[in-house]
Amino acid sequence: MRVRQAVISVFAATNDFGEYTNAPIREILFRQAYHRQGLAYEFRFSKAFATPFGQCDLTIHNPSANLADAFAFDSISYKQRPRVEIRAGYAAPYDGDIEALKNALPMVYAGFPYYVYDQKIVGGRVLTVQLSDASTGMLFGPNTRISEQYRAGQPLIEVLKDLLGRIPGLQYDISELEADKRVSAVTLPADVMYTALPILSTVIPNLGREFGFAFSLDGQGKYVFRATAAIADSKTPTVISATTGMIEHPARVNWTHWNVKTLFGLPRVLYPGEWVRIESEYLDRSRSAETKSLTGMVVNADYEFSDASATIGYVVAMDGSPISTQPVITNI
Repeated sequence: MRVRQAVISVFAATNDFGEYTNAPIREILFRQAYHRQGLAYEFRFSKAFATPFGQCDLTIHNPSANLADAFAFDSISYKQRPRVEIRAGYAAPYDGDIEALKNALPMVYAGFPYYVYDQKIVGGRVLTVQLSDASTGMLFGPNTRISEQYRAGQPLIEVLKDLLGRIPGLQYDISELEADKRVSAVTLPADVMYTALPILSTVIPNLGREFGFAFSLDGQGKYVFRATAAIADSKTPTVISATTGMIEHPARVNWTHWNVKTLFGLPRVLYPGEWVRIESEYLDRSRSAETKSLTGMVVNADYEFSDASATIGYVVAMDGSPISTQPVITNI
């Protein structure tokens, strides 16, 4: 059994140069079923192929005073801002091991607060935190991000080396993965485009969940990679259908773009640049009418998580390119 859960981790800044505590100073857990009329929270943000940076609006209901203090920073100079990581999706019910739960949930957003408002209301309190994933330190060390496209058929080991090599000064050991016949034979099943996503906290953990490997930090500060569960034998893009989490019939946006909505985290959390296949009996007014399916690239996504429900809405481009944000008209 898997249930919808989320964990917000807050890391305190140790200086003004983008360095943070190794362990979170606060872990805020959400789990179903029911929060027993106590602590609950909601968040929403968007990701777009053309505009990779985005704002996340986080609202926490009935927080304690200590919880609100975890998000505090110098609002005049914007120094000492904490780093906030949000993991959410479906996983086995929480059994008291917060680290195990975090490892089972995908990282959906990582950012830094720029506005915090703690408001007292009748019967409780509401903490509003606005986060931005743009930071002056986002290109350095563990915060390094990547904007790159990798082609279908490219060896996983080759992609992993390229990703790790983009983080200056990072020490790592992937010899176990290279020696593992199963992992070393894996290639990307579809094209993937990363648009300003954090390498160490988002891209590589997502690859590990999909292809069966994990990494940890040894005593010398080196990231050691190891093979884990068996890799699913799939050569097709992620399938979105009524049985994998789709909750509304697909709807056309224009000639090539389609809207599709899923439960949050099902079939998994997808980002702009990833390829998917939509399967539905209602694809009857397009060139996909015969196959009842269409394949394309995610170009926009809206992520919404709350106590009552949680959904993700995707815009999928069949031709593999987004709607032009800066159109040029040549024939006038």
